[in-house]
Amino acid sequence: MYDLNTSRCRSTIYHGEDVLDMAFDNTGKRLVTCGSDGICKVWNVDSNISPTATLLGHEAEISQACFSPGGGMVLTGSNDCTARLWNPETGDCWQVLNGHIDEIFSCGFTYDGNTIVTASKDNTCHLWKTQRRPEEEKVESVNNKKNVSASLCCECKGTMSV
Repeated sequence: MYDLNTSRCRSTIYHGEDVLDMAFDNTGKRLVTCGSDGICKVWNVDSNISPTATLLGHEAEISQACFSPGGGMVLTGSNDCTARLWNPETGDCWQVLNGHIDEIFSCGFTYDGNTIVTASKDNTCHLWKTQRRPEEEKVESVNNKKNVSASLCCECKGTMSV
C-alpha cells in the first residue's frame, strides 16, 4: 500500500496466494481483499495497517469483494458459484447467495445498498434484495452463446446495471 502524498510504501498486504481484488469502504479507512486462497480479509488502513476480520467459508478462489455503500456489509463472489454477505466487523457470514451454476466473476451493490447484482460464467446475472433475507430475481442473459460481461457497474440512481 502506497502513500500517494509521499510515494512511499506504507505496508505490504499478504494473503496465502494471489490477491485477486480489493476495495476501500466509503470512508477510506478500511480495505477488503480477496484471493485465490479462498480467503477474504478486512483491513484497518487508517493508521496501522492490520487485518481486523478474516472471512472464511468459500470453497474456491474469491474473484471479487466489495463493501456496501454504507460499509456495513461485505459482498464476495467466488468460483464456488456462490456470493456471500458478511459482517465486516466480526467476519460472520450472514447469507450465502446460491443460484449460479458456474463461477461468479463479478458482483456489486446498487448505490443505495438495497440490491446486489452478481454475474457468472453460466451466462446469467442475478439480482438480490438485501432487505431482510435476500429474495432473488433471476435475469437470464439474452444470448447464452456469449459470456456475460466480466465487470458490473450500477449507475448512481440505481435504475440500471450493466
